[in-house]
Amino acid sequence: MLYYKVGFPPTTKPFRLRLDDGLTITNPTEEQLEQDGWLVAPAMPEYVYPKVVEWGLTDWVVRDPNEEEVLAQWSQVRSVCQKKLAETDYKVLKAVEATVLNGTTLEQELPLSTTRARWLAGCSCNARVCLS
Repeated sequence: MLYYKVGFPPTTKPFRLRLDDGLTITNPTEEQLEQDGWLVAPAMPEYVYPKVVEWGLTDWVVRDPNEEEVLAQWSQVRSVCQKKLAETDYKVLKAVEATVLNGTTLEQELPLSTTRARWLAGCSCNARVCLS
């Protein structure tokens, strides 16, 4: 169960409260939390990507992402793709080197990936962006 104070995002139940007289109590009761201004937060609503859920002053708000958030998400996706492509390129280069050094074929050095299977099947598009 999450708790919140108006204007602040929900958090776990506070372990310690400072009373008006300056004393603190640990493991406060529901009544003590309520007296200090803590309320039980409503459950986070279900939402479908690319919607964004965020905390308003007293409730959850589901909204469409703004342009800045979309650009940040694309940047993250692009970074992951570049990393995966670099790993794949490295594996292909090592397999080609192995074919030259060992006298084997690429089929023996590289497992049959989905991209390579499409290429071998005659897919005419650029294999790095093939989604068919």
